[in-house]
Amino acid sequence: MRMDLQDWFAALKLAKQIAPEKEPFICRKLGAQVENAGNTSEAQKLYERAYLNPSTGSPDPSINIEQHNIQCYAGIARTAIKMGDM
Repeated sequence: MRMDLQDWFAALKLAKQIAPEKEPFICRKLGAQVENAGNTSEAQKLYERAYLNPSTGSPDPSINIEQHNIQCYAGIARTAIKMGDM
């Protein structure tokens, strides 16, 4: 429900306890929110935490891991550029 409300901080806290398989997806969404707020270093950590290993497979078959990881890489690149870390 917290994901539907886009309350990503509460959703991440609950996901750690209830549904750890959803944690990477919540981290990516929270990373975008934190990045928009201007906290690029924290956003980069969240994007890195959100990356999924493609060889392990997706916990949910409807989720495209490749697309998810592309969005994570894009977030990492954006935050690195903003912080001047080339």
